[in-house]
Amino acid sequence: MLAAQVPLRPQRRDPAADDLGLAPWPQVDFEKYGDVERVERSRIGRLGAANLARNWVRIPHVTHHEDADITELEAFRKQLNTEQSDVKVTMVSLLLIGPPRPSGGRRRSPPS
Repeated sequence: MLAAQVPLRPQRRDPAADDLGLAPWPQVDFEKYGDVERVERSRIGRLGAANLARNWVRIPHVTHHEDADITELEAFRKQLNTEQSDVKVTMVSLLLIGPPRPSGGRRRSPPS
């Protein structure tokens, strides 16, 4: 069945959609396809769902990509693994350690 052929229930007014200038969600009549069980959500579930949906639309989503040449780092990792066989060094472990600090620089200890 094509999406245009799916029967729709009457639309309810969605204040969040009005506030954001979005088209309301289509109300699909799922009972046409079989038995439907309706489960009442708890108060915290209703509030959480409304807030999560609102925040998903309002909060900007940012993705940032960087390109890095890790040829030397990979060679160093392979060298470490050939020198010692008891511990396997992975790229993730090197990335978590991070770059060396400038001379005199100290790593901050985690808060206790």
